[in-house]
Amino acid sequence: MRSLVKGPRTAARAREDSASTNGDDDDRLSNALALELMPAGCSRLATAMVAVVLGCGTQGSAIAGELLRRGFTVRLCDVSESATNLAREKLHQSLLDFRHMGLLGEDEVTSMISRCIACKDLDAAVDDAFTSCPGLLFIEALPDTIETKQAAFAAMASACASKSFDASRVLFFSNTLSVQVADAAARMPPRYAQRTVGVRFLYPCWFIDDLEITASPWPDGLSLVGKVEVESAVSTDMSVLALIAPHPPHAELAARQLLGAAGFHILNYTEELDKKTRLKLTYEDVV
Repeated sequence: MRSLVKGPRTAARAREDSASTNGDDDDRLSNALALELMPAGCSRLATAMVAVVLGCGTQGSAIAGELLRRGFTVRLCDVSESATNLAREKLHQSLLDFRHMGLLGEDEVTSMISRCIACKDLDAAVDDAFTSCPGLLFIEALPDTIETKQAAFAAMASACASKSFDASRVLFFSNTLSVQVADAAARMPPRYAQRTVGVRFLYPCWFIDDLEITASPWPDGLSLVGKVEVESAVSTDMSVLALIAPHPPHAELAARQLLGAAGFHILNYTEELDKKTRLKLTYEDVV
């Protein structure tokens, strides 16, 4: 598993913080470690992007937490308002646990939970979405059945259509391993379907740089083979242009630019490893 990006700026800040923090050695070490773990893209993205996470179980909540850590504003949406509120409470507890372990700083936890919003439904999740951000991401983390995926993507598209959202400012991510992206998007209007990308956040998601993107199924898609890395030093301007340029790039390229700017290490998905083997390797590397 690729280690987190630690540029000279972040390392220097960690050393300065360790030298100047009042308190015992454990506190100084915890603060230094938290800064070392800060992804390179976090400061650049700030709160510029909004991500709607649909499905707040173990995987969805971890994805939401990692996006918060990388600077996104996250809107949670689950099967009911009470389930969504509970998911936010559990996510907050996870942040506090990481703070106790020294993996997050106190200010980070405060900032992250302030950017995590529990929404009663998808309509509420997209309400006023573009008042403070250039683009909107939808990420589904639902049971891996074609019926569930199709219903979810149709609902996401309907929520966008109800607000007359320009498709070039929206991206839809599916976290599936077994359902083809084109099949999942089959019930979406074409303008939204072509903004759908297969993106897998590798278990356990927290503090993991690697993610997989499926080669696009759409006719004008990219043909990428093997491992693809996006420079983590991509500027904020590029991540914004990926969504709002007059002629925005294909959805897959936009996803690569945006996630690369957030400090992720992007791999092109292949079916060489089955799901069990992939998760086993990921788990062993993390532990």
